[in-house]
Amino acid sequence: MKLLHSHAGNDCGYPGVEQLNDGTIVATTYIKYRPGADKHSIVSTRFNLAEIDQPHTKPAP
Repeated sequence: MKLLHSHAGNDCGYPGVEQLNDGTIVATTYIKYRPGADKHSIVSTRFNLAEIDQPHTKPAP
Protein backbone atom coordinates (compact mmCIF):
# COMPACT_ATOMS: atom_id res chain seq x y z
CA MET A 1 0.00 0.00 0.00
CA LYS A 2 1.47 3.34 -1.05
CA LEU A 3 0.85 6.07 1.51
CA LEU A 4 2.67 9.03 -0.06
CA HIS A 5 4.41 9.91 -3.33
CA SER A 6 8.15 10.70 -3.20
CA HIS A 7 9.63 13.20 -5.64
CA ALA A 8 13.15 12.01 -4.80
CA GLY A 9 13.05 8.69 -6.59
CA ASN A 10 13.73 5.90 -4.14
CA ASP A 11 15.08 7.80 -1.10
CA CYS A 12 11.98 8.02 1.07
CA GLY A 13 12.95 6.45 4.38
CA TYR A 14 11.50 3.68 6.45
CA PRO A 15 8.28 4.64 8.24
CA GLY A 16 7.60 4.14 11.89
CA VAL A 17 4.07 2.77 12.20
CA GLU A 18 1.95 2.82 15.36
CA GLN A 19 -1.66 1.90 16.08
CA LEU A 20 -3.43 4.21 18.54
CA ASN A 21 -5.96 3.07 21.15
CA ASP A 22 -8.88 4.12 18.90
CA GLY A 23 -7.55 1.96 16.03
CA THR A 24 -6.06 4.85 14.04
CA ILE A 25 -2.78 3.92 12.34
CA VAL A 26 -0.07 6.61 12.19
CA ALA A 27 2.93 6.31 9.84
CA THR A 28 5.83 8.79 10.13
CA THR A 29 8.73 8.98 7.67
CA TYR A 30 11.00 11.39 5.83
CA ILE A 31 10.13 12.11 2.21
CA LYS A 32 10.54 14.69 -0.53
CA TYR A 33 6.84 15.32 -1.05
CA ARG A 34 7.12 18.36 -3.36
CA PRO A 35 8.87 18.62 -6.73
CA GLY A 36 11.63 21.19 -7.21
CA ALA A 37 14.43 22.36 -4.95
CA ASP A 38 12.65 21.64 -1.65
CA LYS A 39 14.49 19.20 0.59
CA HIS A 40 13.11 16.17 2.42
CA SER A 41 10.59 16.70 5.22
CA ILE A 42 9.39 14.57 8.09
CA VAL A 43 5.72 13.79 7.57
CA SER A 44 3.00 11.75 9.24
CA THR A 45 -0.16 10.32 7.77
CA ARG A 46 -3.00 8.69 9.67
CA PHE A 47 -5.73 6.32 8.59
CA ASN A 48 -7.85 3.43 9.83
CA LEU A 49 -8.62 0.00 8.42
CA ALA A 50 -12.11 1.04 7.27
CA GLU A 51 -10.52 3.72 5.03
CA ILE A 52 -8.15 1.16 3.52
CA ASP A 53 -10.92 -1.34 2.81
CA GLN A 54 -13.40 1.24 1.51
CA PRO A 55 -12.31 1.32 -2.17
CA HIS A 56 -12.49 -2.48 -2.29
CA THR A 57 -15.98 -2.77 -0.83
CA LYS A 58 -17.84 -0.24 -2.99
CA PRO A 59 -20.21 -1.93 -5.46
CA ALA A 60 -19.31 -1.67 -9.13
CA PRO A 61 -21.33 0.96 -11.07
